[in-house]
Amino acid sequence: MNGEWGERRLCELCLKDFSLKERTAFGVGGRAKYACFPENAGEFADCVSAAKRENLPVAVLGCASNVIVSDKGFDGAAVFTAKMNDLSVSGTSVYAACGVSGARLTEFCRLHDLSGAEFLYGIPASVGGMTAMNAGAFGREISSVLSEVYVLDGGVKRLLPAECGFSYRSSALGSSLPVVGATFSLKRGFDEAAIEKIRRFRRERQPEGRTFGSTFKNGEGYFAGALIERAGLKNYAVGGAAVSGVHANFIVNKGGATAADVRALIAYIKKRVNALFGVTLCEEVRYLGEF
Repeated sequence: MNGEWGERRLCELCLKDFSLKERTAFGVGGRAKYACFPENAGEFADCVSAAKRENLPVAVLGCASNVIVSDKGFDGAAVFTAKMNDLSVSGTSVYAACGVSGARLTEFCRLHDLSGAEFLYGIPASVGGMTAMNAGAFGREISSVLSEVYVLDGGVKRLLPAECGFSYRSSALGSSLPVVGATFSLKRGFDEAAIEKIRRFRRERQPEGRTFGSTFKNGEGYFAGALIERAGLKNYAVGGAAVSGVHANFIVNKGGATAADVRALIAYIKKRVNALFGVTLCEEVRYLGEF
């Protein structure tokens, strides 16, 4: 499919030499060769197609909350989906475009008295990013409330959840199959108490300031944050990046952090935890660019 932009070149569709630092939740990183801001699926497809024609990698960024951009930048096209924010309801089903935030989705569900997606409240990510990584909280995963996922695969293609390769904090979706939107299968009766519980939990147990959320995935029989805390690494810092004193599975930007600081801190945490407990931690945050 093509949008109104058609077969134009990336230099005609995108901003060139675009700083990614202030566009990411953590506030680090260099510049992207191109940055594109589509408003619908057609324009999204045009950007991805143009990048492929020019043999450039594509990074799809919603809230840019779960990514560390290299200090050297990204020699490709960064596609920001925040303007793709359509929401619609049909009975107890809600369609959300990829750029819709978790907070906006849950507010929409509140307005229509629909329940099932409350656990997504407070996750600092968009529907596209949450779907691609099968985000979750409080023992739930986004894949458990999806009935359809729409991706770019030549044109817009509809997938059932069973076709998306969902597993813990992972899927077959992403830059190779960018998420355009998703349909949520919900039920009547929005749970206001659940939202208040989440607010209280995040206020008491998660740090404020610039962070990219959980640094490491939990594993079979362990919580990453607990191992990091037992290793005595709370508040441990490399440059401007520090392990949170509130929750050890969060890294915070104390000010002036670089991507190199974060990468070095993550490497040290992994080395220390492995030496003490024989566990190899696996990052939940992803890297963009050359490190």
